[in-house]
Amino acid sequence: MTYYGNVNLIVDDGKMYMNVTGGNDELDATSRDFYKVARIIEKRDAKTGDPYALLGRLSPSIKYMTAFQQYYFKITPEHDFIVSYQADDLMYVYDQDYKLKYSFGQPGQDMNRDYVELKVDDFANMLQNERETKGCYNSLGIANGLVFRTYWTGIPTDRTRLQIYDGTTMIGDVDVPEGFKVLGYIAPYYYSEFICDEEAETMKLYRFKLD
Repeated sequence: MTYYGNVNLIVDDGKMYMNVTGGNDELDATSRDFYKVARIIEKRDAKTGDPYALLGRLSPSIKYMTAFQQYYFKITPEHDFIVSYQADDLMYVYDQDYKLKYSFGQPGQDMNRDYVELKVDDFANMLQNERETKGCYNSLGIANGLVFRTYWTGIPTDRTRLQIYDGTTMIGDVDVPEGFKVLGYIAPYYYSEFICDEEAETMKLYRFKLD
């Protein structure tokens, strides 16, 4: 069974890549072995749509029945994969053949990561409580050669922060608005994605410079 969530579609060098979770018809997400064998990236030919073998693994930091099994990936101009997981302090860099080259990353500040194992008989309530109270990493962006990763600290500090990496070195960790994600760079500014508030009927876009 292969699950498609919020699809992140990237086209690179004649191939299409989408985030999935699964690729094993014998196991489901309630199986303890699922998190060891599940694949995370679907690769297809961009012209024909023909599939290749599924790529990747869930992070070893993702435990059985966690509320934070999501992940994010980008592809660099050098065709390397960068993968970030909600529950993992590290980000992982793989080559075109999906062989690990190195990992990097610093823990977020004041994060509540006291995750609990979800129980099948109270799954929905526990899932909601975990996501409303526990911190996690929640976006990954690449712009102008820099890597941007956002995270929510969780309760009680309740802050959204942005980490900025130049290579493997973190050069910034700053507060940003809720929902902030770096979209791209148009000199001399970096731009965020739109942050929508349906109740207030507003759409906000932020831009910033790095000195």
